[in-house]
Amino acid sequence: MNYLLESYPMILSRASQLYTDKLLSEEDRHKASRYIRAEDRDRFIAARILFYAYLKSKIPSFESLKDLTYDRYGKPFLDAGGFSFNWSHSGDLIALIVGKTECGIDVELHSAAPLFDYRSVCTEKEWMWIADGEKSSRFYQLWTAKESVLKATGFGLSINPADIEVLYQNEREFSGTLPGGKKYYGCSYTKTEAGNVYSISWCTGVQTVVSPVSAESILKELFDNG
Repeated sequence: MNYLLESYPMILSRASQLYTDKLLSEEDRHKASRYIRAEDRDRFIAARILFYAYLKSKIPSFESLKDLTYDRYGKPFLDAGGFSFNWSHSGDLIALIVGKTECGIDVELHSAAPLFDYRSVCTEKEWMWIADGEKSSRFYQLWTAKESVLKATGFGLSINPADIEVLYQNEREFSGTLPGGKKYYGCSYTKTEAGNVYSISWCTGVQTVVSPVSAESILKELFDNG
């Protein structure tokens, strides 16, 4: 199981528009064209380029994402090497997790704007944990953990976030429990990039090691040799 984190401008600087058009499915090209803001379109495309670069590093014969599909909840699927995967983007960062078991990842840019009433999405134990530290920072950490669990299930926000309880065993490691008792296991951390602060969390359906992979290295290998 691996995770990757990279800025979308760096990812896009590696890939030409012609290459991107050949890489994406017709559905994704249509989705990309519907974005009004260029930066939103660029994040959408960059996440897929990073995923493709990772798959290409593992399966040299892999050619494109043209068979990428989505279920009714918007979760992407691709029959390639038996990999499960998930991606997220916020601010300048793209986050990706790939492995052989169900997984989810979320990244959120910390904002100076007032947060919504986040107590409403927390269980009592979660609220006590948030109140015991710097509230804004802990909320972002908890929220990305919840989002990673929601995304790993494949049901997204069709599940009430308040029905998932995330409990931290220490400053980084957590478990997320669904209403039926199923557990996910994950890790959170904070990263500062270009003066901005981000929270990142990932989780998997089984307890396993999730190792970082250098996005810059696999992108360099793909586009310098391709």
